[in-house]
Amino acid sequence: MKIRNLYITAFLFVSVNVLGQEALTLSGAIQKSLDVNYDIIVEEKKVEKAINTNKWGEAGRYPQLDFRLNQNNTMVDNIETATPFQLKDKVISNSLNPGLYLNWTLFNGFKINITKHRLEKLQEESQGNADIVISNTIQAIILGYYKAVLEKDRMDNFQ
Repeated sequence: MKIRNLYITAFLFVSVNVLGQEALTLSGAIQKSLDVNYDIIVEEKKVEKAINTNKWGEAGRYPQLDFRLNQNNTMVDNIETATPFQLKDKVISNSLNPGLYLNWTLFNGFKINITKHRLEKLQEESQGNADIVISNTIQAIILGYYKAVLEKDRMDNFQ
């Protein structure tokens, strides 16, 4: 039994291919960091949201159509009735009330154009913020990479 366990252990050690760390280049470090950086992901989502809201419909040019559906449920338990002919049981009633509402602002003092202009500015600002976050991240990665290379060279010279 011990020999069998020894063979299994030896087989596992021999069959497992253990790889060391790969040499990290500057472009590889930048690519990996841009793929998983939380700040960049958040800024990309903000830009995506600004692009999606920069529409004439969001500004109020087009009509808004709302469909509403209300449901009302009631239950009355008749234990003691006023007349002997009334049922002594639970009475359940349901009601469903649909509604369709159309709202269209034809003129509101150029508020629609002003709102659209603000949405465009918000989109530009979001894209500018994303560019700044990406450039700051790349700058930090480059500084960190070259600092690590410098420390490695210093360690080699010291040895």
